[in-house]
Amino acid sequence: MDEEFFEELHRQLCRMELLDPDPLTYVLVAMWLCKPDTQLPAVTVQQGGRSTRVAGRTFINAITSLTQRGHPVKFVLWNGANPVEWPRKLISVPYNWLRWAGSLTGLIRYEPLDSGLLRFGGGARVFSEALSFRARSTPNMQVYAESYSPNWLAQHGLTASNHQKFVVCSHAGKLEALLGGFNINESYSAKTDHGLVGERWHDTAVLIEGPAAHAVQTEWLRRWNKQYWYGGDTLPARLEDQGFTRHGSKKQTAQRLSDGWNTGVTIATTNGEPYTRENDIRDLVIERIKVATKYIYLENYALTDPALVAALSKRMAEKKDLKVIVLVTHPKNPYYSTPISWSPMEYYTFVQLSLPRFTRVRIVTTREIALGTTEDDEQVLDPTTAKFVSAENGTFTWSEGGQTKSCSFDDIAELEAPTVMYGPISTDATGSEVLPRNAANAKKPQWPYVHSKLALFDDQVAFVGSSNWTYRSMEYDGEISAMVTGEETVRGIRERLFEHWQKGLTVDNYATKAAKNEQDRVARRLRPVHSYMLPLSFGDFLHSADVTLVGSPKAWLYSKATWRFW
Repeated sequence: MDEEFFEELHRQLCRMELLDPDPLTYVLVAMWLCKPDTQLPAVTVQQGGRSTRVAGRTFINAITSLTQRGHPVKFVLWNGANPVEWPRKLISVPYNWLRWAGSLTGLIRYEPLDSGLLRFGGGARVFSEALSFRARSTPNMQVYAESYSPNWLAQHGLTASNHQKFVVCSHAGKLEALLGGFNINESYSAKTDHGLVGERWHDTAVLIEGPAAHAVQTEWLRRWNKQYWYGGDTLPARLEDQGFTRHGSKKQTAQRLSDGWNTGVTIATTNGEPYTRENDIRDLVIERIKVATKYIYLENYALTDPALVAALSKRMAEKKDLKVIVLVTHPKNPYYSTPISWSPMEYYTFVQLSLPRFTRVRIVTTREIALGTTEDDEQVLDPTTAKFVSAENGTFTWSEGGQTKSCSFDDIAELEAPTVMYGPISTDATGSEVLPRNAANAKKPQWPYVHSKLALFDDQVAFVGSSNWTYRSMEYDGEISAMVTGEETVRGIRERLFEHWQKGLTVDNYATKAAKNEQDRVARRLRPVHSYMLPLSFGDFLHSADVTLVGSPKAWLYSKATWRFW
């Protein structure tokens, strides 16, 4: 989690640096965002019975040292667009690699493999296609800036991206893969977990060995070999003599990591480029939702994919004792709570997940009683007289007095139910959860930003990867996630994660601890430099009446056209 990812990444690179050059020793990187000046922490490396302490250094210094040692390092990065410059210049800007060009001045030559013209309506759009960068003085380093095009707008770097994030390290033929939600940047660096000082991003990743690591490498090879169409360097599907070995397909069935390990790993992807889209991550998650019996836990900055939300709502109605915990970035986080944000979209998620177990609902509808004159009708429901039927497609349906009735989510004015959604906050050295309002703090995220893409089911199954729980990630962005099975392993993940957020946190006490945190917050009793889970309620989310810039938030959740930009 958080800074630990960069410790493990640096440790992997340091271990490799101590090895002699070998065709089976190399590093493969796939990232959405990669800053070469990211600081890696100091680490201790065990090699040959000796401990070696390696000082902290930048990522670019670490990989340059590797390549000078004779070890190949190859990158696949999404070739994204700068949305500000694009309308003016009509050209994609590989912003990942503008940073690299600045850091490697004199070391890199810029090799465009192909630039072309596409005609739309008689006009021309100039776009940059696959770009390859090589280091002059370090020929073992190669970078392929990949275009990702599930739709024509994406050819300009807009509306879609390849969002996969992983690093594969082969140590003399032994593959290890770091896979998760992390970009290589410094958004995670802080002296304390989620305090108000330093960076406040929260993320998770897993270190994978065995057949699943080969499946991750296979996905990297598939992306790298897209260069073939532009005349670029490619690698055969099997390159044992160079250490690039392809095993099976990237959609791999669960396999043991090694003999004696009671843990299985399945590598799944989302890919919008094939004629038949790959939506394997969504499919696997929904399968687990349908059979969960004890608890479901999800964390991400948002949960808005309609299919996931609908599956959760249905399962909550079917199994009343199933505990559901959804941790998202707090909708009132200053980094997050603008009208053009996830808050109005998650209003619908909150409603859909609260209605199956509601304790009170107040519905207000407006009717015209005369030309130009309207009147509000109010109805209050409670579960003793009104029974939940369904909540889907923005409509709440219930039965009452032998009749089936329905209303729009927009007509709900008040909703009370057991807590399902939570948001984290942080405190400063005085115990306050709010930074002083000044120019220096004006644009800083004051509470944790939940960038992790993780799900847990019954201490039996865990999902960790690059895929957000949003329509875009579930439907057409390039994503990769690991499904981990095995009670001992998954329980260990859950215990470490919960303890990281708040000491003593469990599935059973999550709701009561969060409620106590809210009471302490109101009474100003929160501990200094600490993170807390707070229960989210109906009033925490932006409603349609609050969002004047975008109108009804229903469009945000249910319009695929809108979701192409999110």
